[in-house]
Amino acid sequence: MAIFSGVSLFFCRFRTENGAIPLESSLTPESFSMKLPTQLNGASSMRRAEFTAGRYCALNVLSNLRSDSDEVRIGPHGEPVWPDGVVGSITHSGDLAIAAATLVTLHRGLGVDFEHVIKSEAIAEIESIVLTPNEINFCRKCIDFSYTVTLLFSCKESVSKAIFKYVGRYMDFKEIELAAMYNEFALFRPLGPLIVDFQGAVFKVYHRNASGGAMTVCLLDSDT
Repeated sequence: MAIFSGVSLFFCRFRTENGAIPLESSLTPESFSMKLPTQLNGASSMRRAEFTAGRYCALNVLSNLRSDSDEVRIGPHGEPVWPDGVVGSITHSGDLAIAAATLVTLHRGLGVDFEHVIKSEAIAEIESIVLTPNEINFCRKCIDFSYTVTLLFSCKESVSKAIFKYVGRYMDFKEIELAAMYNEFALFRPLGPLIVDFQGAVFKVYHRNASGGAMTVCLLDSDT
């Protein structure tokens, strides 16, 4: 599934019996030559299911890109490490897993995220952790407060994933702030000393309301 020129995206829904099994097929982890890493020893069945489904999606996007390698390793911070020449991202929410990837010759970073709309009882906590005062004021002016908070949360997750390989850490959500919101994309700017590489940058995050939640994609171009 192409969402932008040169970007491959694949999703599946999964269940947790015996690990993740994409519902549109009868594949098991073993049937596509994937072994769960030792880091997941002792993990819950849901975490193992999320991982397997995410890697299944990653395998498909790498195949679509005709990558020479189909291995996506786990980095020291738990981040996916893509083959040389590829940048990508994986997200899970509920029973949905999504992976997206592209070639570094087209984009130097990519982040994808999906969040189901945050429930009302959790909004206050998410709001305090994720949003700046200006963003809280923006959300309160919107018709659907819960969805807008969810959307900004997802946008920031996508930015964090897109820049991770350059900063080596997951950013604090309040290190960037919404600068403008449009129907198909939002713009974010760094606040304070985010990272030297991105001072003065503007992060463009594409978004859509899909499957009862917010899906976002951040692409880093060479001039970001």
